Amino acid sequence: MKNRLLDILVCPLDYSKLSLHEFETTTEKNKFGEIEIDVITGVLVSSSGNIYPIISGVPRMVEGAFYMYESFREKWNSKLAELEMINPVSMKKPSEAFMIGLYPTLKRFEKQWKDHKLEEHTWTLDQKTRVDNFLKYEDATADELKNKWVLDAGAGTGQLTCSYAKYLDCEVVGLDLQPSVVRGWLNRENFAGENFTRIHIVQGSATAPPFKNDSFDFIHSSGVLHYLPESTRAGFDPLSKLVKHGGKFGVWLYKKTMDEKYPVVPFVPSRILGAKVSTLRKVTPNMNPKFLYALTWIYAAAFQFSYKAIAMVKGKKHNQTIRERVTSMFNTFAPPFVRKHTVEEVMQWYKENGFVNVKDTSIPDCFTEQFGFNIVGTKS
Repeated sequence: MKNRLLDILVCPLDYSKLSLHEFETTTEKNKFGEIEIDVITGVLVSSSGNIYPIISGVPRMVEGAFYMYESFREKWNSKLAELEMINPVSMKKPSEAFMIGLYPTLKRFEKQWKDHKLEEHTWTLDQKTRVDNFLKYEDATADELKNKWVLDAGAGTGQLTCSYAKYLDCEVVGLDLQPSVVRGWLNRENFAGENFTRIHIVQGSATAPPFKNDSFDFIHSSGVLHYLPESTRAGFDPLSKLVKHGGKFGVWLYKKTMDEKYPVVPFVPSRILGAKVSTLRKVTPNMNPKFLYALTWIYAAAFQFSYKAIAMVKGKKHNQTIRERVTSMFNTFAPPFVRKHTVEEVMQWYKENGFVNVKDTSIPDCFTEQFGFNIVGTKS
């Protein structure tokens, strides 16, 4: 974690300023040859005594993080005791609402992004194409993003966050609820090349984003907010406050369509013999994530040949690997909560939050657009 990230971080519970206590640091050289200091391990303390550990360079800004990261406390026990940081306030457990609502989502997405191969495509797209799509979604050019602050809200593995820095030369923050987002941070030099020092990763929730208002020039949240336990707006409204005046906020969400079906037998179309996603989801969110992941692997492997054969007959290519299909299926069946919306509904949210020039910037020829849509607006 770099000090310039601290300039925009706040406590997600009371939004107070944070003080930094460094335990371990390292140095990095940016593309201009300048030396930058990174905090690898430490703690961030709010004015009310809430403590958030920095582990492997990533601030863990979720409710009850200091309590939940027991191994961190054990390793640094003497240092923490010396600073008198082990106390009833810092050791407060996560609330019941967090454990019932957000924690199950955290664990399921942790499984998904922990097992996703970083060298493979995501949603059938390579990283450069995803960056190009991001520019279309944000209705912006690469030149407009250069040197700007960008928030990738719902960063997954953090790989796309790194790609923004690589191709757009911006200062980018990747935010995600689950801890596997650290993978992007640990591999940032491989992913972003000479711009790797412009990457920041934070573990935190979109419902209580740990940033000051008016911190970002561009924010995009792709396929994330519709999984929140309270409502999609429980993340949309807080994120909208983080956008600077004149900045842009884009969001990709599931659209209300007919219930999707999955084929039951290879080579038999789902419209003839298929299982409704809504029916399957009555069971799948309650399954053990490892067991569900194994089931999706078996299914994807069993159907892989048929997908390739059908594509060949149609004169098309089927390049999606089994693991990529598993990631997509797990994303459908694992989350405890899933919501769908209309373009008109989401556009109204933007207007209520003070945005103008609200547009539907969905990409017609993009595979994922059969499931969702993208809206962007400019903060007035």
